[in-house]
Amino acid sequence: MLTSEFRGPLGREKQRHFHTIVHALCVHSPVWKSELGKCISRVRRCPRHLREAISVALTTIPEVRGQGATLTPERIIRRDRRAKSKGVLEVDDPRELGWGKEHRSLLAKLHELAPGAPVDLDVHFKCDQLYVHGLALIAAWCERFAAHVSLRADSSRGTEYLEATGLRHVIEQGVKIDELLYDGHNHVALTSIHREERDTADQVANRIVRLFQNHIEVPAGTRTALKTVFAELVENVYRHAQASWPAYVMAQAYPSPRKLHVVVADTGIGIRDSFRKSTDPQLREAARSEQRAIELALKRLVTSKSEYHSGFGLFVISRLVQRNGGVMRFMSGETTKWFFARQEGRKRGHVEEDWGSHRRWHGTEVSLMFNLDNPFPLTEIYRELGPLSCPDDFFE
Repeated sequence: MLTSEFRGPLGREKQRHFHTIVHALCVHSPVWKSELGKCISRVRRCPRHLREAISVALTTIPEVRGQGATLTPERIIRRDRRAKSKGVLEVDDPRELGWGKEHRSLLAKLHELAPGAPVDLDVHFKCDQLYVHGLALIAAWCERFAAHVSLRADSSRGTEYLEATGLRHVIEQGVKIDELLYDGHNHVALTSIHREERDTADQVANRIVRLFQNHIEVPAGTRTALKTVFAELVENVYRHAQASWPAYVMAQAYPSPRKLHVVVADTGIGIRDSFRKSTDPQLREAARSEQRAIELALKRLVTSKSEYHSGFGLFVISRLVQRNGGVMRFMSGETTKWFFARQEGRKRGHVEEDWGSHRRWHGTEVSLMFNLDNPFPLTEIYRELGPLSCPDDFFE
């Protein structure tokens, strides 16, 4: 037993930390010895007993393989920090986790907990059904505001979902995702986006689409459109979030009816502050409110960044959602915009919009719902935009 070496100098409390680290390394991580060495060198303020624990793991475990997650030095430090308060987040209604207006209830609960950060948080799912939209918000919020997190669900279905998708490992045990996690049973993809690791995260779009392609039937045209969607959403994190905390990308496919739900949530500066930092004085003035900033972000050829960037990204996504008959929710700060295209009746194809206000979300969230059996006319949308548009210009 590795822990036998720590009876005495470390004591029971420090043994508990050692158990947590070794469990994460052995069960959930394809981490090599060299990477563990980097962890030690990067963590300057890491408490001595945690550094000793990593050192023992380094010398005792030659190679560890698992589900594709590595231990983050920053999370090691945070998990060892004493929480300033304790809090409970109860999710009673599954609609709080969906893409509708009931997310206001979830935001209100998180807003009340934030002043006590770092929080020792107990997340209690009393509902049977869990959805990626709210779960990504909770994951991103915990990265910024939580010290320790405990997830529990009343139903066996909810418990199995948290385990199978990897959410329990990521949120509870504080592991950093360095590979895309995929739950083939629930068709859920989960990954995190770190702004300092842009070179590797640029591949997220292709990886997600490839995984779905291997498990559900996705036509070639649909694959190209989905890669564009994921690429732009990931790119927005780098260009606009300006956060020290990772963003979360979650996607879930439903075989019947064939729908794909996608969400990207970050705890950065938000859309309005991103525009207010623009070098263009007209944009700074135009983004005088969160609602106006969201409207600007969804317009063609509008971007808050001074370097070359087309400004087509979110505009193209919004048009793609409309043509596909899907739904888009765009949230920043205290404001959310929805729009969806009717698929039935005399108003078939008519796009409806709605706005909502709520307690402040420290960052941005984009939720999408696509119909996999409906067209994804990406080429047609670019043709309408003219010669200036190009799918490749989402990245520098």
